[in-house]
Amino acid sequence: MNPHVGIAWQIGSTFGWGVYGTQLALGLTRRGRLPTLLESPGPLTLDALEAVRLKPAMDFRPRLVELIQKQGEGPIVCQFPVLHARGNNAELQFGRLSPRTRGTANHACIFFDRTTFSAEAIDQLNRFDSVIAGSAWNGAYLRDLGVRNVIDNIQGIDASRFHPAPRRGLLGDRFAIFSGGKIEHRKGQDIVAAAFRAFRQRHDDAVLVTSWHNAWPRAEGVREIMRSRVFDGADLLDGEGRIDVRRWLSRNGVPEDSVIVLPEIPNALLPPVIRECDVAIFPNRCEGGTNLVAMETLALGVPSLLSANTGHMDLLDRQIGFALADQSPVPGADASPDHDVWGESSVDEIVERLEAVYRNREAFREVALAHARLMEDLSWTRQIDRLMDHLDIGDLTPAR
Repeated sequence: MNPHVGIAWQIGSTFGWGVYGTQLALGLTRRGRLPTLLESPGPLTLDALEAVRLKPAMDFRPRLVELIQKQGEGPIVCQFPVLHARGNNAELQFGRLSPRTRGTANHACIFFDRTTFSAEAIDQLNRFDSVIAGSAWNGAYLRDLGVRNVIDNIQGIDASRFHPAPRRGLLGDRFAIFSGGKIEHRKGQDIVAAAFRAFRQRHDDAVLVTSWHNAWPRAEGVREIMRSRVFDGADLLDGEGRIDVRRWLSRNGVPEDSVIVLPEIPNALLPPVIRECDVAIFPNRCEGGTNLVAMETLALGVPSLLSANTGHMDLLDRQIGFALADQSPVPGADASPDHDVWGESSVDEIVERLEAVYRNREAFREVALAHARLMEDLSWTRQIDRLMDHLDIGDLTPAR
């Protein structure tokens, strides 16, 4: 049996698809398989043992590049199964070679937040041997569209890193609120900002810890948040067209000394930072997956407020997380056919929930620790093993 399994998108440590690909690669090595990386890795932070496990894959890359170059612009035929990344309307994700690449079996991994799919996109998905949906609602939506062979398989967490542990007390006695995710309208940072501004007026010991980064400041999601009706987003970009979170918040009434803007941090280095926080908030308007950052705050035992819509329901239906239940349609000019399943969280409800956590920290912490225990069943190891079993990608590790 050929040990290779292809991953047709870029792996890395600082973006969602990259983390997913890295964990898939590590999971394949546990089965004695050789993850075959069709794209050059992005920024990658590995510990020493992870580097050892992925060394054969990295060592094979030059030979793979040579073989691909020999194909010119023609098809890339692989004598092993290949995983492909797809997003809205079955568009490519971080994998330019994917359309040319065909394996002995081809599986599409898809996360989407826009619900318009062309007939061509549906046909394209039906050409795959299976379509792996990143959330139950993604899976159900695809089946309703007539996509065949859909498998629901949500993401995981690195339970060796993302777990409850003692704090270091680096924020002193301040009430720290964490918010993470790519800054854009869909992720709802304008709702976070509006809620924090109102809460900070009541409690001057509150501090907002942001991990908001977006490598595409001119993307539609950034343009949408700059038209926000909740929090004035017009000045999110500086004079050179770069995202400036601190300036955006300050100009809209959030004191500079009440905000910590984190630099871009590799996924493996986030746990000790997030653990210092008292609560995390995710009023996301839509999640094609389960929201990897939210899964991680939950696994760390941080009380986490999740908008009760789309991919978040995979967690809330498991009784994991605190639901932001007040979900209304995305309002007015922001609405579009692609937003028909999106939800608008209530700023007032978030402030009320923050107030409850502020006044009952130990009680919320106890419930959050119970949530963290439930998250252990959603480790990357278990989720990727479940996926490999679905795809019949067997274990080549010799029996002991």
